[in-house]
Amino acid sequence: MTTTMATSTKVHNQPPPPEIRFRPLLLSDLATLLHIHAKIFPHGNDEDPSLFYEQMLSNEDSDKMMTLGAVDSSRPDDKSDEIIGYVVTTKIVNASDSELADNIVAGESSDKLDNKSLVYVMWLGVLEAYRNRGIGTYLMKEVIEYASKIPTCVGIYLHAVAENKAAIKLYKKMKFKCVRRLRNYYPINGKLYDGLLFVHCLNGARCYRSPKYIFVNIFIDVVTLMLGHVRSGLKSAASIIPQFLSSMENKEAFSKREIKYRSIQPSDEHTLQRIHDQLFPIRYESKFYQDVANGRGTESWGAVDVSRSDGQSDELIGFVTTRIVPAAEVEVNYVNYLKHFMKKIVSIHGNDLAKSDETLVHVLTLGVVKEYRHHGIASDLLKKVIENASMIQSCRAIYLHSSSENEAAVNLYKKMSFKLVRKLSKYYSFDGRHSDAYLFVYPLNGGRFHRWPFEVLISMLSCVRTGLESWGTKMKTDTSQSKKSGTQQNRGKLACH
Repeated sequence: MTTTMATSTKVHNQPPPPEIRFRPLLLSDLATLLHIHAKIFPHGNDEDPSLFYEQMLSNEDSDKMMTLGAVDSSRPDDKSDEIIGYVVTTKIVNASDSELADNIVAGESSDKLDNKSLVYVMWLGVLEAYRNRGIGTYLMKEVIEYASKIPTCVGIYLHAVAENKAAIKLYKKMKFKCVRRLRNYYPINGKLYDGLLFVHCLNGARCYRSPKYIFVNIFIDVVTLMLGHVRSGLKSAASIIPQFLSSMENKEAFSKREIKYRSIQPSDEHTLQRIHDQLFPIRYESKFYQDVANGRGTESWGAVDVSRSDGQSDELIGFVTTRIVPAAEVEVNYVNYLKHFMKKIVSIHGNDLAKSDETLVHVLTLGVVKEYRHHGIASDLLKKVIENASMIQSCRAIYLHSSSENEAAVNLYKKMSFKLVRKLSKYYSFDGRHSDAYLFVYPLNGGRFHRWPFEVLISMLSCVRTGLESWGTKMKTDTSQSKKSGTQQNRGKLACH
């Protein structure tokens, strides 16, 4: 089996740098050639390379071989003439005896190649430190020029490892055509790799692929592609399974915890403020926490992990704060954005809420500390709000606001059957940056929400605008996405998950 392998790198149209010069290989280059050979050509050899190179450099077959080496004249004096890349070719006198006899046609005749010759590229390589500098391209051009001057030469051919993409790119750039795939051609590090046979025709010759090669190659490409997808799927599964098992372990560990729900107490004030500062970009006044902790105008619930063994079994790990608001007061306080929407929540008798004694529950804030998320605590807290509001006979709805950027919160409210009724443009201001908000409503006790046809049209146009804004945002490069502390603009509280 032939053991030659051509290697190269990125193709350059420009000539090599001026400090790179070329010369024939000499017997004094033997040690350097063996060193480069061992680095570049890892596959097994049928013959001792030292014997081959020694015979070649001794000019025993000078009439049949062409050699060319590259040196870097800018290196220190003792290295300025040392080979950094080379090419070795041999002349095949009778083309009809070569492995290309079935793939090449010389001139107008397609029956005999007895009087034609070929040039076989045995070795082509450049040290890694000198690749991407056009040296391999120049060496191959010299081979083509050399072969073109042989009147009987009908082509140049060589072999390459199928996985050597850099070499394949170079040969295709130099107008070589791959005519055959050689199964298990190269033994490399105990494994067998396919080889590719490349041909560059000269002097009017034509090379072609047999139908068998075309169909076999297509079949191999399809199988390789399928195996690649299977391998990719297995790798994905291999990465997902540990995550899934870890998630299951976390769920199992969490199932051993005992979460209880209770009313917010005065002793929770400092913990409540600390968690708010961690979760929300808005900073609330101390009066807000005092009112929540003491139940002044608010109704709030907290979640605690009573199974904790660190002495903090009664410390808040989640909370929801609410306020009961007369419907008429809602219209007064939020006339800019609720006037046309809260009036559409009607009582069981069909009365306008703004003109009745009916009430609404406003969810001010909702949050769970990070290590306790994704275990249904926020959902349970909202259920507490819904259950309590349902017992208030005058309450016709629960409503809240959420940042449009908080996907987790938006998904939670939709899951809990809250209805998204309006997008409030630039509702929040976080550290000088404005953010839109969504208004969610949960009708209760016979209250029902309806829209006029005009409002439906406005909603549809708003969705179109949102889509265009989203597309425009994606087209921009915005690397500053930090969410720091912001200031509340007296336009309601932030409900967040």
